[in-house]
Amino acid sequence: MDIGFLLILVIIGIAVSIAASYILKLNPGVVALAFAYLIGCFGLDMSVRELVSYWPTSIVFRLMSLTMFFSFAVQNGTLKRLADNFLYVCRNRRWVIPIGIYFMAFAICACGSAPPVGNSIMAVISFSIAVEAGLDPWMTAAAVCFGASAGAFLPYAEQGSVVTGIIDSYFPGQASPFVWRMFFYFFIFSFVYTMGLGILRKGFKLKEFNIEKPQPLDPIHKKNLAIIIIVVALVIIPTLLNLFIDAPILDKFVKYADVQMLAILGTLACTLLKLGDLRTAITKGVPWYTFVMFGGMTILLGVATFGGVTDYVAHWLSSSVPTWLYGALFLILAGFLSCFSSALTVVFPMLAAIAVPLSETTGVSVSMLLICIGMGASLTAVSPFSSGGALVIGNCPDERLHGTLFNGQIIVAFSSLGIAAILALIGVFGLI
Repeated sequence: MDIGFLLILVIIGIAVSIAASYILKLNPGVVALAFAYLIGCFGLDMSVRELVSYWPTSIVFRLMSLTMFFSFAVQNGTLKRLADNFLYVCRNRRWVIPIGIYFMAFAICACGSAPPVGNSIMAVISFSIAVEAGLDPWMTAAAVCFGASAGAFLPYAEQGSVVTGIIDSYFPGQASPFVWRMFFYFFIFSFVYTMGLGILRKGFKLKEFNIEKPQPLDPIHKKNLAIIIIVVALVIIPTLLNLFIDAPILDKFVKYADVQMLAILGTLACTLLKLGDLRTAITKGVPWYTFVMFGGMTILLGVATFGGVTDYVAHWLSSSVPTWLYGALFLILAGFLSCFSSALTVVFPMLAAIAVPLSETTGVSVSMLLICIGMGASLTAVSPFSSGGALVIGNCPDERLHGTLFNGQIIVAFSSLGIAAILALIGVFGLI
């Protein structure tokens, strides 16, 4: 099959998959799997075994273990209770509230929840305060969405796990530095942007308000929080120590203290301590819908790779587009696509499949390209057209704010994307 024709078929498959999810409410992964089967087996003479081999087994297992573990904290209310107590502590320092919203959304997703969960929890809490205290709704939406995305970018959190698995498939054993750099850039940029927006919109000048004292953490919450802290500490502390101490036993501990297996042990501990229901954690906590969507799109992109499409596109870009434009181009493209599809499960693997061979051809930093893709895909997640942004506006209890929020979220999404694109043009995302 001609590569140009194959490229057209793959683009049609992606477009139809995304359109079907919006119009027919179908899982785009199922539609993508159908296209992958028809194009791969009947157009490229692939065997079904070859087709299925592109299913992202390691990434799915990693996400399954993490979401199952952290869903206990959502199920028993640990995360919401933490958020309520933090905001109550800040009640007499009103200017801290916007910063607190960002970091509570950050903490909820750093504890393993998916950004939609963080958005849902913090939107309800934040907008109930925003109405009474006069907190700017634009800044509130930015703090919730960007804080949740930043926390989820940690290597052991949901988005970080997806990115780790994808990068590891290209560069085995080298994913961790990539993901930490991506987290650092997104965290710094999103926090500075949110605070700057607050200053411009006078979001720190809040009026006096009352907030009811929430219940303290009960024994179930304390036990669940302790288990989360232990699991996270066993992942992060040895890794940090290994940067400064050269010891064989530490190397071995880092090798086997893998977050996905520690999460399985944590799940077992939560179950034995009766901190929640394991069946509920499996059926409702694990994002099976996302797995099908991500897996289907990955297999369709695998068919494109098998047929040489990604190398073809990379060659075209290397011969037609100036190298200094690559970062901004991928960032804007990722941001645009993220408005209509899942940022990290669809957009990132799609563009990474082009960025990696492009980097090999041109010598442009692959780390910079991947960071730009992750940045762009996550910044427009605040848009009301994306799932994250829709959850924010949907969980705002005051319908009078919906019109302001809708316009504000669009402005926040594309202004942050524009600023990030300028930074990409001047090479900021390749500094470390």
